[in-house]
Amino acid sequence: MSHDRYADPYAGSAAYQSHHHQPSHSYADNDLQPPEPPYTEPGGYQASSSTEKMVDASMGTERLHKGRQGPQQGRSWAEAGPPPRSTGILRMWRKGERGKQWSRGGGARTFLRFCCCSTTLIIILLVSIILAILLYVRPPNLKLNSINIGSSGVTLASNGFSLSLTLGISVANPNWFNVDFKEVSATVRYPGNNTNSFGGGTLYNLDFQGYTDSTFDFPLTLNYSTTIDPNRVILDDLISKCGSSSNQITIDYNLYLKLKILGVTISPTISSDASFACPISASDIESIAGNS
Repeated sequence: MSHDRYADPYAGSAAYQSHHHQPSHSYADNDLQPPEPPYTEPGGYQASSSTEKMVDASMGTERLHKGRQGPQQGRSWAEAGPPPRSTGILRMWRKGERGKQWSRGGGARTFLRFCCCSTTLIIILLVSIILAILLYVRPPNLKLNSINIGSSGVTLASNGFSLSLTLGISVANPNWFNVDFKEVSATVRYPGNNTNSFGGGTLYNLDFQGYTDSTFDFPLTLNYSTTIDPNRVILDDLISKCGSSSNQITIDYNLYLKLKILGVTISPTISSDASFACPISASDIESIAGNS
């Protein structure tokens, strides 16, 4: 059985089968040039993220294998949401998504942002100091131990009298730091006539060590005048208490303290009363009443 000689169709004309006798057109006979590849860069390969065969260029990106999924376009950090804290990249996500928050908006907004943050920090610091003082710092405990007649005693006048007293006060400091009394002042009123002052006193610069109990003498002066007692309420009560029975005289007082604790000055007020024996005779009081 004879066969026709096979020849390369690109090299010349040759019949492969007996029924094929027409010579093929070669590039040399027809002066045809091979078509240039549709690329301009050396190598001629198109960049592609997938090696799968495409059905037709006009059909888009339909794949031969429907079940396979090639590389998908990644989502942004914002679409994916913040990563779990356990990954350790949460701070990087915030920095990448939010950018430079401090300097955003230009110099004016940066300055205003700095002022607002500084003011907020100062307010928080002051509130923290005040709360620390209120919660952890305990004020000293003051107690009246005794009341005695002062060295000046009683000074009589035609329309009144003056009486010097000494209050023995004990102070217990429960704190580990010293407490400085910058000023201690007192006002006295007589029961039944609380509208007018009946005397007072002032003492400056008292220092008490931490975890100690101390005492000090507070000078107090009572000043009676008929001008502060037009209805003779105080005078009649003194006559009844300073007679033969010699009852106790009671006075109401307010102590105004100015304490300096850890550089902060606080001003508490202590209100109480004190009683003492009448230091003046009934005849002296009646002489004042007779002159009024």
